[in-house]
Amino acid sequence: MVLYSKGKKYSVKSYIASELFDVSFSGSFPLDVEFVPKNHLPDELSQRGIFLMFYEQQLIFIGLSDKENAISRFNKQLSTITLRGRKVSFNQDSQNEIKKSSSLAQCFKKAALLKNNGGFQTSPRRILFAEKHWQLFTRLDQALLNHFVFVWFPYNQCFTASLPEICKEWKRNLKPICNG
Repeated sequence: MVLYSKGKKYSVKSYIASELFDVSFSGSFPLDVEFVPKNHLPDELSQRGIFLMFYEQQLIFIGLSDKENAISRFNKQLSTITLRGRKVSFNQDSQNEIKKSSSLAQCFKKAALLKNNGGFQTSPRRILFAEKHWQLFTRLDQALLNHFVFVWFPYNQCFTASLPEICKEWKRNLKPICNG
């Protein structure tokens, strides 16, 4: 897709998560999924940019890729939003949110909550989202990745604001449910 703003042309691409990642399992449930990047990924995902993440056509997250490539950022979001990634970690607020959930507390024993210190940190908002979809996420497989779509906006020097400023404004205006 191409967007035009103030006479400038901007390229926007969307990617279904299953086009970018394969699902691999190792370790103990629930932190047993590895989102493995596919070979021959699009070159534009190595640039700086902003992305929107959708689940079943609902905007759930806005992020930027500034210091690491987009695939790494997408991987972290899939891992923490589904609560299935092998490297997911939990701060105290996240641990408390898990303990409040009857469905999640049964799956996440104390050892799982203390695992991966310094890994991909999840958040209470992501946990609430995962809890709502936990029945599906417990059966996470390659087909479920078809429900996640990333819309990629490569950074263009014609933008009048920096990536963090644009990202902050989009979050404020669009209010994705998993940010924060």
